[in-house]
Amino acid sequence: MKKLLLLSIFSSLIISCGDDLVTPTLTLDQKNISYLPNGGETVIKVATNISDWYYSIQKEDNDWVQGEKTTAGLKLKISPYLNNNDNRTSIVRVYAGNEMQAITINQTSANNALSVNTQAFTVSAAGETIEFTINSIIDYTVNLADNLEWIRLLEKENIDSQQTKYKYVVDQYRNMQEARTAKITVVGNGDYSIIEREITINQERYIPNNIPTGIVSAETSSSQNESTKTLVK
Repeated sequence: MKKLLLLSIFSSLIISCGDDLVTPTLTLDQKNISYLPNGGETVIKVATNISDWYYSIQKEDNDWVQGEKTTAGLKLKISPYLNNNDNRTSIVRVYAGNEMQAITINQTSANNALSVNTQAFTVSAAGETIEFTINSIIDYTVNLADNLEWIRLLEKENIDSQQTKYKYVVDQYRNMQEARTAKITVVGNGDYSIIEREITINQERYIPNNIPTGIVSAETSSSQNESTKTLVK
């Protein structure tokens, strides 16, 4: 009986020591995550043999990065980022025993989500074709006033998944009194309607190269009359 008791105790000690000697393992299914300006949520699958794994978020990023430990893994929630010029980055760390894995979070700012390579054009009265390229990672709409008949879309070409080239025809202009101006606006759709880009088109007034035949200035006419009077005398 004593032998059985000692064997039982010895076996328990072996099992206990085995638990203490478990080598922690930790893997994540994602380590780099990119977000658009409107933010979003992502669940990172955490595979580990340590039940009390935990995570940490950089203190200075607590206002836009939130985390929650769930049965599915680590749930990250990223806040919207609509009114800033620069992209932002944060690091979230996951720990299991003496193992650590880092998750890099990158979020694009609204101002970098939609851009136009040209903001203004100056067009001669003769008219011409203008072109500009829009670089965007969000959906957008290009607007031109409905009653504007002297500017027309000629061609739209997709360069790649983010860049699109637009060509517009600007008609000739025969007003000698004043120039004219129009604007093309590029506006983000849905949650991104706060993002807007503007392209200004200035067309010069018409200036004739030569004075048309049959039109004589008053000064020239007066000079000719004086010459005629002199010859008569």
